[in-house]
Amino acid sequence: MREIKFRAWDKFEEKMIYYHSIWEHSRPMHKAIIGPDGVLHNFYNAIILMQYTGLKDKNGKEIYKGDILGRIRRDGDSLSGATFTVGWVDCTARFAIIATDTKKYGNGEWTIDPDLFEVIGNIYENLIPEKRRMK
Repeated sequence: MREIKFRAWDKFEEKMIYYHSIWEHSRPMHKAIIGPDGVLHNFYNAIILMQYTGLKDKNGKEIYKGDILGRIRRDGDSLSGATFTVGWVDCTARFAIIATDTKKYGNGEWTIDPDLFEVIGNIYENLIPEKRRMK
């Protein structure tokens, strides 16, 4: 059975909270938070939870929803050097990867083969702030 773990992106502090501290961080869930934008927010809207996929990349790093994976180069592999984002696919009830360059690779979903990928970042820490706010 796969281990169920989470990490969270704190939208206001713009930092990652790892699973061992999410519950401590989220104790005051009944309270509201005034964000840096001056707007009153419910605590549920202050964090974005990301679930562990149960997989580790070629270096042994845990892969979470929202991670950006880099494809390891292989001779003759048309996807070598491409980057992918890990997401949840409702219709097939699974984690999958989607190419970040959809013009070149299309917007299909691929199964995650952990031996062929390494975690190179995540969509919250590695996007410019304007794009991050749209997520």
